[in-house]
Amino acid sequence: MNPNTKPTTAQIEGAIKEVTYTRTPSGKAIVCEITMANGFVVHGISALVDLDNYNEALGRQAAFAHAKSEVWALVAYDVQTKISTGEIESRHDELLQAYRTGVDNQAVTLTN
Repeated sequence: MNPNTKPTTAQIEGAIKEVTYTRTPSGKAIVCEITMANGFVVHGISALVDLDNYNEALGRQAAFAHAKSEVWALVAYDVQTKISTGEIESRHDELLQAYRTGVDNQAVTLTN
């Protein structure tokens, strides 16, 4: 296991500068906007069917979880970039070659 190639909770949290929530005019959704440390923004949304079931705390929690997954993807992209430039060491290519050698006879080609 290479801990340097796995996005950490600290990296995710460090990438988040600000979090805001907006309830849509229909009242049936909450949008979470996360502004990242570099100024980029991502969004997550939670929605419900019946306003009788509206719960602000649960809606915010769900919307934040969706937005945070976008932050995770961007942090992972950054880690992958650092691997590709050699800034972070990784055995990925070596392990991929070993994997492909082991499963080569199981390759499947999909056609239309």
